[in-house]
Amino acid sequence: MFIFMMAIQAVNASLSPFRFASEPPGRPLLTLDATDDFDDSIIVSDEASKDEEMIRPLTNLIRHLLCSLVPPLEAHGWVTPDTVEEGSKVILVCQTSSSFPPSNVTWHSEGEALGSGVVTRSQAAYGGTVTRSEMAKEVAAEDDGRSFTCEAENGLGVTVSNNVTVNVLRIMTTYV
Repeated sequence: MFIFMMAIQAVNASLSPFRFASEPPGRPLLTLDATDDFDDSIIVSDEASKDEEMIRPLTNLIRHLLCSLVPPLEAHGWVTPDTVEEGSKVILVCQTSSSFPPSNVTWHSEGEALGSGVVTRSQAAYGGTVTRSEMAKEVAAEDDGRSFTCEAENGLGVTVSNNVTVNVLRIMTTYV
């Protein structure tokens, strides 16, 4: 079995593609383009192809390293329905971009913490997770124009947020 010492070298400033080289330098073992879907199209040099048993675990390790520790970059929020009558319920929805580990979503309004709502998670590209939070809220006439903020973070020091606004129609009562 061949044993290779590995060195990671960014080929350009965008960190794509990555080249993994043997020691001594100058003899690449494999090249991995970080923009592809990590399908099995990793290019392996002649030197490394001598030991397929080593390349498969190495490829999996590289995939894991490239997919690890990604903060949420965006949080998108909306209200369903976008306009309601007072006394009705709205659903506040917040969905994050892919992150690893999965994001935690919290809601607040006017300095008041509202909790996280009902959270669902789904698998996303490159081993990340999209987190979605839905919170039901009964609205009153005074909630018209009220802003609700969802915040998402996953412990990596990045917090993203989005504001949604509730539009409440007042029921007018006329007395005859």
